Amino acid sequence: MMQRSLITFLFTTLLFSSCSTSAEILPTATSLPTPTEEQQATPSQATGGAGWQLLDLNEILQQPQGGIKYTEYLDRSTMSLGLYDLPPGAIDPHTPHRLDEVIYVVQGEADLRLGDEVFPVGPGSVAYVRAGVSHSFENIRSYIRSLVLFSKVPSNEDNDPWTLSNLEEVLERRSASSNVWEQFVTQSTLRFGMYMLPERLDGDSPLTHTFDEINIVVNGSGVFRIEQEDIAIGSGSIMFVEAGLAHSFHSLEEDIDVLIFWDGN
Repeated sequence: MMQRSLITFLFTTLLFSSCSTSAEILPTATSLPTPTEEQQATPSQATGGAGWQLLDLNEILQQPQGGIKYTEYLDRSTMSLGLYDLPPGAIDPHTPHRLDEVIYVVQGEADLRLGDEVFPVGPGSVAYVRAGVSHSFENIRSYIRSLVLFSKVPSNEDNDPWTLSNLEEVLERRSASSNVWEQFVTQSTLRFGMYMLPERLDGDSPLTHTFDEINIVVNGSGVFRIEQEDIAIGSGSIMFVEAGLAHSFHSLEEDIDVLIFWDGN
């Protein structure tokens, strides 16, 4: 599902953004990763404009597998996104972070410890973890590759310590006659959910939000419009959109399912 090739982007020029592997594995309770010259990851093709950025998850996943590493691909004032790699049998060095986060498992199978509880996870598992809450992968049965999204909005101790969801269950709530927004993480620092658009409705009307967001296309293909820019998207497209920019989906070639991560501002 996540491995299908993307439609060729409708651009004549591609900008390259550097993607860095952190000196620390992931943000700790005291600091965010600091890239070093020796730890630069292979640059990933990206494109963007004023207030938006486009990444290709399929291309990111083509980066060689190796040992334990966290590679950051997007870093904005309100949020960041990176890929966390863990080989089979590895001991996850996770320590509690100072930021709230969402972990989205893209590949592999393991157990995920959340606080004092342990759950089996695999592709489509989505966990929210509040800052300061212990969590780690255990019993890694096949190579884990997970997207990690951090909210830079200060954490709130009233938030849930953690939640765990499965995308298969969320996708069962699709509708053939209407666009469906299913929000399954709702905290003061971030919101995360699935936007499901049937092909027959051919998209939605332009929306403008007061918060930044990251869109991750899980299934389907079509066109994503940001202001006056049209972008061909497909499974694996990742779109960052800054607050205040009008955006919409149109020209759907099939049903499209999009994970959306909002900051809590």
